[in-house]
Amino acid sequence: MANPSAGTRVPSDSRWVLAGLATLVVEAIFVSLGAKGPGWRRALLLGTAAATGFALLAAITKSMTNVLVAGVGGVFTSWQLYAVAVLGLGSFLIMQSAFQVGPFAVSQSALILVNPFVSIVVGYALFGESLRGGAGNVSIEVLSLIVMAGGALVVSASPLMAQVHDESVGEHLLTGRGRYARWVAQRSGS
Repeated sequence: MANPSAGTRVPSDSRWVLAGLATLVVEAIFVSLGAKGPGWRRALLLGTAAATGFALLAAITKSMTNVLVAGVGGVFTSWQLYAVAVLGLGSFLIMQSAFQVGPFAVSQSALILVNPFVSIVVGYALFGESLRGGAGNVSIEVLSLIVMAGGALVVSASPLMAQVHDESVGEHLLTGRGRYARWVAQRSGS
């Protein structure tokens, strides 16, 4: 429905530098905020940092395909290859840290939800892409994003998700709250 418009295939060097610096600053902020606190919050913040890096990584990979079309030899002399290696490794390590510090469902939800939003911003900032306008189209686009976010949050809050990833159901993020508490009480026969 969003039908993104085609922008430029080759962003300017200044746009790449600004996008790279912005991504590093955002990642650093989320990593530093995720250094302390309860496990669920740390997992959320580190997952957000990793998702931000992965969004820029996708744009760099897209750019690298343009280099590849010119010949395989050019890939080894392009900045994109080395940026993919450094940003990919860094984001991967942050993601693994997010998985280790708190509930998997929380970090995975952050990865799933944040990446598309940041990718839209990166597409706009780097490639000049834009989404379809108009009240009807924008309403459907926003509704789609809300449904996606809601679905990911429902799945991440599910006690079944905690069991799949061997997390203690008693230590689940939503223990004692709302439907989760009723589900646990019903299941335990109380």
